[in-house]
Amino acid sequence: MRNRTPEQGSNLPTPIRLTIHHTSLDPTEVNKVEKKPPEVVRLLVKRQILDSIDQYHEALPLLRGEMKETEEALVREKEVLKECDAIAEVLRAKLEELRQSSGQVQNTNL
Repeated sequence: MRNRTPEQGSNLPTPIRLTIHHTSLDPTEVNKVEKKPPEVVRLLVKRQILDSIDQYHEALPLLRGEMKETEEALVREKEVLKECDAIAEVLRAKLEELRQSSGQVQNTNL
């Protein structure tokens, strides 16, 4: 809590602007600014923080579930990639065999 020194006039806490309320739908009318003392502001901020924490706790199980599903999908993708690598190795070996046999056929035709 910030207090003013006696030289500044008062020992009362300085009110803090927190919210702006429209007093009507008439755009020509001036907005009403509501000032709240620091204690009220602290309580409002504390409530907002606690609400945010509650929202986090509510969302956490869903996020954990999504994370688990994502990890499982990554494991499946890694398995598929391993299978693809194995197939690619077999195909490379077959291609090399074909190149060698085709080279032997060309050599015999000369």
